[in-house]
Amino acid sequence: MNLETLKKRKKELRLTNKDVARLSGVSLGTVNKIFSGATKAPQVDTMQAILGVLKLEEYEFYDGKMEREPLRAERIKGSFPGRLREPQMTAEDYRMLDKRKQTELIEGKLIRHQSPSWNHQELISGVLCNVRNYIREKGYGCHAICGPIEVQLECVNGDTIVQPDLVMLLGEEQIGLRGLLRAPEFVMEVLSESEQEQEMVVKPDLYMGAGVQEYWLVNLYQRQVIVYWFGNNYGREGFQVDTYTFDQKVPMRLLDGFMMDFGTIDLM
Repeated sequence: MNLETLKKRKKELRLTNKDVARLSGVSLGTVNKIFSGATKAPQVDTMQAILGVLKLEEYEFYDGKMEREPLRAERIKGSFPGRLREPQMTAEDYRMLDKRKQTELIEGKLIRHQSPSWNHQELISGVLCNVRNYIREKGYGCHAICGPIEVQLECVNGDTIVQPDLVMLLGEEQIGLRGLLRAPEFVMEVLSESEQEQEMVVKPDLYMGAGVQEYWLVNLYQRQVIVYWFGNNYGREGFQVDTYTFDQKVPMRLLDGFMMDFGTIDLM
């Protein structure tokens, strides 16, 4: 059992044992025993659930003794518990809905979200103002806008249309009449307490595969910002994750010199 790989991957994703237990459906006691090394031979279904959360394949867990899956797209996509294999809804079906506000289409599955809180909207507005002021000051040809804005992503497991909280484009070629036709270079999402699996586990995988270069995930409850830097990987393995507190200034790689001070945003 490749325990070090499990621990390393959990650290990269900034997950605790409690997070892994909640997202996988495995009891916290079982998760603790596996990561401590007390359980030497976990049940197969238990490990499949945990590996799905950590975005690891069985060959990586079992010390490379199992044959490696040759298809990169299948290795990156669809490995999470509950993730849809066959799409139930297409992008065309989604756009025919009368009310699409606070809904997303994730690999063919319709996801409904709760209404955002005051702090949620205040934070987005604060970041947007800072980004736009910096773009204007430096004369960059970038475009930043807050959601809801529909963004269609290229995904192998089904049509996907998300509505990020904030996006920034380095050009204009993504802009269509009904939203963005492909992924922007920068995306920011504010973490909802009830949707942590989607935003912490599913969304980074989708954004990396679709071509987003930088993804900020803001946790209002822990006052943290998780910054994913995918660069130009476009779905290839290997990316950087950094975590900042609201007391630290957060640099945006795509805007040279830009530092976001979340502590200056007037939150309730």
